[in-house]
Order: sequence, then structure tokens, then C-alpha cells
Amino acid sequence: MNPAVAFTFNSPRVANSVGAIVPHLDRLLSNCASLAAATAVLAVCFQLDLEPAEAGHRVRLSLELLAATALGMAVLFTYERMIGPSPQVHALHLLLFIVYLGFAIIDFAQQTLRQSRTTRRRSVRLGLRLTAAGCAFALMYTAYKLTVLVTLGLNLHPVPDNTDCSSLVTTPCVFGVTFPVLSMLLLCIGLTLPAVAYPISQAHRRHWEVRSFDALGPLWQDLSAAMPKIVLPAARHDQNPAADDADFLLQRRVVEISDGILALRPYRTACVTDDQTPVGA
Repeated sequence: MNPAVAFTFNSPRVANSVGAIVPHLDRLLSNCASLAAATAVLAVCFQLDLEPAEAGHRVRLSLELLAATALGMAVLFTYERMIGPSPQVHALHLLLFIVYLGFAIIDFAQQTLRQSRTTRRRSVRLGLRLTAAGCAFALMYTAYKLTVLVTLGLNLHPVPDNTDCSSLVTTPCVFGVTFPVLSMLLLCIGLTLPAVAYPISQAHRRHWEVRSFDALGPLWQDLSAAMPKIVLPAARHDQNPAADDADFLLQRRVVEISDGILALRPYRTACVTDDQTPVGA
């Protein structure tokens, strides 16, 4: 939910509509929504990667820092509205935003890279790599914001911020709008991909189990007709293997066929039993 809110406030149409009501309010709302989205993603990562006690402590610390940062930005925004435009006040606003966002991105990127090297599921590994790509875009956005902060703090020629954007591929909109939007999209896709891919992979596996079960049917029928003792109790082979027990039925069938092959072992030649090919064959 938080990434969706941040995505909404970062869109030029919504930003212009909010800014028309209260000048620069869209900047405050966009920054707070981005920090909340980063905190939500980081909290999920803590719950998955850390022990429950440590994860709870890290989540509480992140929420406290988020509340303090959002409150500080709101106070600075209100103060700037009262005294008029101030590059120094705006620089402090950006400093709070960049410090928290940079902390969250670096912490999350470290855990993402560590988990991507240990996971076995392809969907999780791909999702983590997409998430790392989202972190890279977020770091570029943070670097852009830091450049804006330096120019404001040193009274240099200010780098234009992401206001009045007519295109998402021109400077500075590509840094101030496109990069954070791409970052949030990649983060959302990377974190939800495993949950979406798992049911698909399970359905593909059940389909393979049913086809394998049917393919082994003729061999099982021949072996079980010659050696009924290989059939395990309550085999339930008459049930539809497309049900939830397809894996169970396939494993049972493989075990029974293996028992039948073992029972035929005394009737095979020594070279076949030893997996050797007869000379001249």
C-alpha cells in the first residue's frame, strides 16, 4: 500500500494538483510517502531475514526514526511557509530525507544481496535481483537529492528539482521522478514475484506428476499383474491423480515399480544385474 501511495504522489499530474492547493505540499507528501514505502519494505525484509526478537527491535527502531524524520520535515515545511522561501530550510528538509532514505536503502540492499546468494528458488533469486536493481535506482535518486542539497547549502547555482515536469526522460525529471518511480516498481515486482510464481510452479509440478503417473501406468500394470505382492496396501490407484495427492500417488507408483524390478533381479543375467553390456552386443 505504501509504495502505491508514493507512486501516486510522484506522478506529475497528482503533484501538480496538490501543489496548486498548497505550494510545494506535494514535495512533502511525496517525500513522506517514499520514506514510509522504504520503511514498509525494510520491515518485511527484517521479518524474513532476522530472528523474531531482533526483527521486532529493528522494525520499532525504523518506525521511530520514520516518525522523527517525518515530523522534522513537516516542521521545516511549516516554518518555510511562514517565513517565505529559504534555501537553508529547504536544504535541512532534504538532509533529513536523504539521511533516512540512504540508511534504509543501504540496509535493505545489504540484506537483499546476502539472501540472493543463499536462496535456492529461482523466483526468489530473480525477485531479489530485481529488488537490488530497484535499490540501485533509489541510490541514484538519493545522489541527485544530495546534489540538490549541496547546491542549496553552498548558495551555488541551484540544481532544479522535480517541479513542473513535462517529460519523464529529461533532466532533472529523470532523476527526481523517473528514477524513484522505477525504483518503487522494481521493489514491488521483486518482492511480489515469488508469491506469484510459486502457485504457477506448483501447478506446473502437479501437471508433470499427473503425466508421469499416467506414463508409468502400462509398466505398473504389467508388473502388478505378474507380482500382485508389490502393490502396497491402500494404494488408491483408482483415484484421480489430478487431485491434491498426485505427488503421493506418483511416489507410491515409483516405489511399487522399483519393488517389481528388484523382484525380477534373480531372473536377469549377471551382466545386466551388474549394469554391464555383453561383449559383442
